[in-house]
Amino acid sequence: MKKYLFIILSIVAITVQAQTSSPTVISTAGSSTKTTAVTLSYTVGELMVTTLKQDSIRLTQGSNQPTKVSVVGIENIEPNRFSVQAYPNPTSELLNISITKKNENDTFDYSVIDIYGKSLKLLITTMPDKTQINTAALPSGEYIVRVVNKSTQKASSIKILIVH
Repeated sequence: MKKYLFIILSIVAITVQAQTSSPTVISTAGSSTKTTAVTLSYTVGELMVTTLKQDSIRLTQGSNQPTKVSVVGIENIEPNRFSVQAYPNPTSELLNISITKKNENDTFDYSVIDIYGKSLKLLITTMPDKTQINTAALPSGEYIVRVVNKSTQKASSIKILIVH
């Protein structure tokens, strides 16, 4: 009986030792940098990393991202050179739009957009210091006023509330 128990335990021990696992880490970023005195590697997103040292041998568990990273589809976005104010907000009949930080020669397109994304046709009156939009015909609700600089095609939007 002891002989059979020993054989069964030996087979189980051999089977357990033969199993290996390879951990996988899904991380968002990482890098490795090496100088003459220091090597620094990191991965963002790992919860725990173990490092084992013995004499000149160092074993670090974990995963590092490759050192070559390609970024695709990112462009530098310049801020608008103008800002838009809408008053009174909420409004019922006339909405005043004033633009600051603009050049003298700048001209602008104005549009009012409903919550479904439809651009609405409204009476828009442009004066030297402000623009007025007649909102009396619109039902109560939230709208977006979009102002586009015709020369630079830069746009700015502001949310307005119409209450009757």
